[in-house]
Amino acid sequence: MFLLTSTKKLLLKTPLKKLDEVKAKLLDGSINVFDTANFTVGGKKIDSYKADVDTDANFEKDTEVVENGIFYESKHRSAPYFDIEIDGITLLDRNYG
Repeated sequence: MFLLTSTKKLLLKTPLKKLDEVKAKLLDGSINVFDTANFTVGGKKIDSYKADVDTDANFEKDTEVVENGIFYESKHRSAPYFDIEIDGITLLDRNYG
């Protein structure tokens, strides 16, 4: 996070040490971005999910992408396939009125 001072200087608010700690944990696998223990879908934790990974014309969900409690985004192809609607997140492309 950054904080803009009255003199228009940018000051680093979060210590670089903490950012380095988080980066190291992401790299060594001790924390994961899509750890399924940290979110719910429809009020439930997910332990299995198939994504449309094959580039065929069928557009069918064909590949299991949750392993050991982690949703592995882009493991099976370089394009993203995370299309889960996580509870508590407001989608900007929806009309809730």
